[in-house]
Amino acid sequence: MEKPGPYFAGPIGTFIAAGGRLLLGLAERLAADRGVGYVFCDTDSMAFARPAAMAREEFLRRVNEVVDWFTPLSPYKDRGPLL
Repeated sequence: MEKPGPYFAGPIGTFIAAGGRLLLGLAERLAADRGVGYVFCDTDSMAFARPAAMAREEFLRRVNEVVDWFTPLSPYKDRGPLL
């Protein structure tokens, strides 16, 4: 039987997965509000899909709006894109 180590924090670890799901849910909603769907979504990624009637430049602009929405949440010093 495995024994938890001194830094084991099982209940706190659940917040990592929950936070990731929250971010993906936000990305899905933000994209949908802009008329953009997604092809697939995994535990740590999402691939957006361009509607056939939408120009590529418009699609990229809308996806960049979604990506930019998350930038202020970045904990990194250089504030690079989080999404």
